[in-house]
Parts: sequence; C-alpha cells; structure tokens
Amino acid sequence: MKTKLLQADAMLMVTAIIWGFAFVAQQVGMDHIGPYTFIAVRFLIGSLSMIPVILWLGKGRVDKVDNEQHRIAGLPLWLWGSAGVGTLLFIGSALQQVGLLYTTVGNAAFITGLYVLFVPIIGVVLRHKIGAPVWFGCVFAVMGLGLLTLDSSLTVNKGDLLNLMGAVIWASHVLFTDWLVDRVNAVKLATAQFIFCTFWSMIAAFALETPEIDSIMKAIIPLLYVGILSTGVAFTLQAVAQQHAPPAIIAILLSTEAIFAVIGGWWLLDETLNTQQLVGCSLMLAGILIPQLIRPRPDQPNHSPLG
Repeated sequence: MKTKLLQADAMLMVTAIIWGFAFVAQQVGMDHIGPYTFIAVRFLIGSLSMIPVILWLGKGRVDKVDNEQHRIAGLPLWLWGSAGVGTLLFIGSALQQVGLLYTTVGNAAFITGLYVLFVPIIGVVLRHKIGAPVWFGCVFAVMGLGLLTLDSSLTVNKGDLLNLMGAVIWASHVLFTDWLVDRVNAVKLATAQFIFCTFWSMIAAFALETPEIDSIMKAIIPLLYVGILSTGVAFTLQAVAQQHAPPAIIAILLSTEAIFAVIGGWWLLDETLNTQQLVGCSLMLAGILIPQLIRPRPDQPNHSPLG
C-alpha cells in the first residue's frame, strides 16, 4: 500500500512538472501563431492523444460510471455535459493564452492556481459550506496577489487580470466536472470536452486570426508538448494516481505546478521576479495550501486546469 502511495505521489509530481512547463510552451508557441490558433491546434492534438487513454482506461479501470439513462431532450447527459465543460475549457484557455501575451509565465501560473480557492467560494452560491481555513487562505492569497500584480502606480497588468478571470472560469469548470463525473463516464467526458473546445477555438482562430500551416509548423514543438504531454499523458497520470492518493494530497502536489512554471520561465525565458513578487508568490502559495493542510476534506475537488 505504501509503495502505491509513493508511486501515486511520483505520478502527481510529474503531472505538476508537465503542467508547470506547459506555461512556457504556451508562451513560446505564440512567437509564431496567435493565441486562438494555438489552443485550436493544441486541443486537436490533445483530442487525438486521448485515443490510447480511451483504449486503456475506457473499460472501467478508473471510470465506472456510464449511465446512459441520464438524458436531456433525448440526448445523453455526457454529450450535454461535454458541451458545457468544453465551452468553459475554451473560455478559460483563451483567457490564459491571451493573458500570456501580456504577463510572465510565473504570474500566469500562480494566478491560475487561485482556482483552488475560487472553487469553495463559488460553492457558496451553490449552498456549500466553507470552513475557516478557506477564508484564512483567501486572506493570504489576496495579499499575495496584490504584491505579485500591482505596480508602483497601483494598476494591474492586463495579462494578470485576464488570468484572474480565467481562474474563476477554471473553478467553474472544476465544479461542473465534479458534478458530471458522478453521472457519466469520465474518460468519455474528457475526450468530448477537448473536441468541443477544439471546435470553439477553430471558430475563434478563423474569425480573429489567419491560421497558416507554415506558422503552425514553426510552433509544432510547443504544440506537441501541450497537446500530448499536458493532455494525454498528464490526464492519464492524474487519473491513475487518483485511485491511491487522498484528494487533499492530490491538490497540494498539483498546486506546485506554479513553482515549476516559475522555474521554467527563469530557466528557458530569462524571466525574473523581484523581491516584492517573490513575497507575493509565497503568500499566494501559502493561501492555496493552508486550506489543504489545516483541514483536508475528502470531498474537495482534486482536478487541475491544464497548463
């Protein structure tokens, strides 16, 4: 049992590393193509990368729920649900991708990580109870966010604001997904949401940009990284690890993706953080981790937005 826990922890750390460095790939990819073209091709590749995942996990090893009796207007719930979470995935991805045009990968990753706190806060609207540790964590996170994003004129960078809006969308995506996975097959849901996200992204790409094959090929390495590793590989690792690791530990380990994003930005893009921003990152990380460490809850969402 201990060996399985250690293996699960290792899988989650690899997942966090993949998602953290994905922020670097997302920014580098936009040296050649626009943000909407990037996410369109990314999720097209991601959808294809789910084929082996479906073949391996689709027989019920991880996902046992597939109740086709859940129907709306004659169509199965998994289809409606996939359209919903796929739309949220597109909006969140678009906000994050466009935001990276105006901010650093470190800022984007830490701000995106606030979705962990937004999940229970949005839950208030759904009449979920929120414990004191969450509010305590929010205080740290807000202070950290201010130090990370506010400049001397007390204005917020456009990219940071877009990623903050994205964090709210990611939290909504987590809540909707958590509701759906108890009712439909999670592998089928995940794959279909990538397809819907690809559809919306392609519409945006052709409406707002001019996708070109030559430009896409110049960005193919970052696209393959986020398409295959951030989607197919990371999804599989997380799904397998969830069978053996407690939800609170999953959330803590996955939240370290922000740290790896900062490391990636420093190592590959020569990005740096000043003292104020480092303190802000530390406070935000504390705000994210406090609710997990003080009072872990078995029903706490353990999903993480793709990097």
